Amino acid sequence: ALYAIEELINTDVEEKSKRGFLLTGNAGAGKSAFIAELCSEKVSESCCSRIHSSVAAHHFVSPFQPRTRKLSFFLQSVSDQLKTKF
Repeated sequence: ALYAIEELINTDVEEKSKRGFLLTGNAGAGKSAFIAELCSEKVSESCCSRIHSSVAAHHFVSPFQPRTRKLSFFLQSVSDQLKTKF
């Protein structure tokens, strides 16, 4: 299943018209772990490293941290990441 997800993301990364994606799933499905791995600085030399290099910014929403659901927090977080990367 992980290979299929990586292949789908690789296709989207290569297609410039698709600039982002939304990952959804049931609680405990591994969404956060999967995306955290892609955003990690310790990505291996697999296809994930190519995806990692295409990530300009990311944002995690947590039910335990209400501020993560606020638009102002999202915008500040993404803005800070973009300033650092570019």
